[in-house]
Amino acid sequence: MKSYLRYRMSHDLNEIAEVPILSPPFSWVPWHENWIVPLSDIMMKSFADTIDAKIFPNFITRSGCQKIITYLLERKQIIQQSTWLIFHRQEGCAFIQSVLENQTGMIQNLGVTPNFRRNGLAKAMLLRSLWVFRIMNLARAELEVSAENSAALDLYERLGFQITGTTFRTPVKDDSLLCQN
Repeated sequence: MKSYLRYRMSHDLNEIAEVPILSPPFSWVPWHENWIVPLSDIMMKSFADTIDAKIFPNFITRSGCQKIITYLLERKQIIQQSTWLIFHRQEGCAFIQSVLENQTGMIQNLGVTPNFRRNGLAKAMLLRSLWVFRIMNLARAELEVSAENSAALDLYERLGFQITGTTFRTPVKDDSLLCQN
């Protein structure tokens, strides 16, 4: 079975660029547990056609995405202040999920639906989460990204993330493993 190269990236939170302002008709929607269904829809649309769906097949279905969200909620790891959805009018088009792990702000998932990519939404969400981590007095932020996801990798590097390690992931088969880092 094919393994996929992934990079572990880290960001020192001492220097963070300003969060861009979203122009209407885009709007920030703060995370709330009632948003599981809309978030799972945005997540599925964002990841279904990506390399990450090959590694984590739960991204392909709405129910699979709901399992990921529920798993994070049950573990009480979600940092609600840095977990956001972005809507374009009434349509959910982007999201970021952040979790706290060992006093580190972890960007767990970040996605933009295909029709809304290249609008600066991923950058805005990422910077907003980094600012929340800094306000929480966390020293650093981390994330993991597939090496084949060059657009995300470029964004993270432009915003100050540095590669700190590599790992190889094989596609997950067992539901119980779908949310592990």
